[in-house]
Amino acid sequence: MNETDPTPAALQSNTYPRRRARFRFAAVTGAFGALLVFSIVLARAMGTPTQVRSPLLGRLAPTFDLVGLDRGRVSSADLGGTLYVVNFWASWCVPCREEAPVLQDFAARHSDGTVELLGVLFADTLPAARAFAKEFHLTYPQLRDPTGRTAVDYGVRGVPETFVVDRRGVVMAALIGALSPGRLDEVVKIVADGQTITARNNRYRTR
Repeated sequence: MNETDPTPAALQSNTYPRRRARFRFAAVTGAFGALLVFSIVLARAMGTPTQVRSPLLGRLAPTFDLVGLDRGRVSSADLGGTLYVVNFWASWCVPCREEAPVLQDFAARHSDGTVELLGVLFADTLPAARAFAKEFHLTYPQLRDPTGRTAVDYGVRGVPETFVVDRRGVVMAALIGALSPGRLDEVVKIVADGQTITARNNRYRTR
């Protein structure tokens, strides 16, 4: 009558290690995710452009048809055969302010159309974006993305993020963080020279 049932103890002895293993796995996964997010935020905050992995690399760039901040529109269909750069930015983004003069200088030096630079507004208001473009005297197209669809298609997680698309319409580079002087020129030259990226580490190699 007073005998105890051994089943609960047996279940507890088998379940406890499994629970501890699941807890350790969740803790390690959470720590890795936090480290990844911290690295991205730090790269943006320090203004250091970092080449990153992206599922778009080596694939056709997402299509878009966007209206400018004030007038006109730009469609990816109109860029066929052109090497172009898409930069996602916002007026509230401190690193975006750091790279704005760099991007404007790049655009001015490529006004002959050899490379097209496009800015795409990310989670911002039109008045703030217009004031930003005026402050930094931005002459290259600044496009609205009111639904956020283009940002989603490009997999944008924050700003600034920059993508380089070659003349075939293939995404060849993805960078996060403020672009330092000469960095975009370096990447664009590599892409223009017809070099490709490895699927393993997304670094450039000669075809």
